[in-house]
Amino acid sequence: MIEYKELSERLEKYCKEYEKTFYIMNLYPILLILFDAKKNLINPYKKLKTNIIKLTYDEKIDGLTSISLVREFLNTLGRNYKDLFDESFRNGSFGYENVINDKSDMPLYQAGFIKNNKYYNVGFEGNILDGKCIVHEFFHYLNISNSNLSDLFSEFISIYMENKYLDFLETKGYSKTDILKAKLKRYLDFFDGQQDLFYETLILNVEEKLGAIKEQDYDFLNSYKDYFLKDINIDIYYKNINVALNKLRNIDNKNINIKNKFSPNYAFRYFFGVLLSSYLFTSDDGLVTSRVLHLNNKLSNNEILSFFDGFKLLDINIEDNATIDNLIAAVNIYYNEALDENLLIESKQKR
Repeated sequence: MIEYKELSERLEKYCKEYEKTFYIMNLYPILLILFDAKKNLINPYKKLKTNIIKLTYDEKIDGLTSISLVREFLNTLGRNYKDLFDESFRNGSFGYENVINDKSDMPLYQAGFIKNNKYYNVGFEGNILDGKCIVHEFFHYLNISNSNLSDLFSEFISIYMENKYLDFLETKGYSKTDILKAKLKRYLDFFDGQQDLFYETLILNVEEKLGAIKEQDYDFLNSYKDYFLKDINIDIYYKNINVALNKLRNIDNKNINIKNKFSPNYAFRYFFGVLLSSYLFTSDDGLVTSRVLHLNNKLSNNEILSFFDGFKLLDINIEDNATIDNLIAAVNIYYNEALDENLLIESKQKR
């Protein structure tokens, strides 16, 4: 039995808290994009013929080596980035630990503020993921702010740079297999996240249009029939309403993993970041990285940017209807090489 009154109250509270975010302000167009993604993205579990995917990494890379590689990579972007990275060591902004042996209370794999001072933390596992995660969080550290739109573009920049770092490792002769596994991990997180994000956005659209969700509101989806109805099973719809309510109840529990909380505004950043970074990686434009760094610098300087300003800096016409289709197609192209059964066979043999 679904507690519809509680569900609607909690959804209303969530929307009010995040009302000024890009996600909540653009629920319906985002829902259309998510539906296109749901229809057109490669399903990794079908392609890999398994619902259980566990990845192990062949090559061992110690922490000092990962840090040295990150410094070398950042220097290829411009010496100032290496200098800023070194400065984050000296001023104590960079926190790290061995995730296998150390047991720190500090949250890992995130960037944020402590008493108005920026910081970022990473856990070291002794493999290819360490440097990738350092690069990801370091760029958050550079451009993080209290602007909701900055968070959206910040996630894109971090995902773009983590993939550029993996490409850098390949030029250094590091394991191509491990590099593909790292990309596969990102794609799996992206694919799983967008599945949940679609239904959570659908539920929020229903709540926004009707003011409150009631048992008979499945009928309301008839107003979406040209897009959705034939593809939405009523049992799955109700199942996801229950899942959403349980996630909403978990919001205030600090000990619950973010994936078990109702957080579509947060999940949308990753969805957007993978779409946009894949699109830029599959373009032939040699100026892409310089444009991404230019956007990063503007965010780092706390310049106020609109959504369209960000795309303009990247030289992308987001108002072109074909752009969304191209973004989704680019994800399939960029991650296709990582969707290889042989990667899973090797991982199973290593365990």
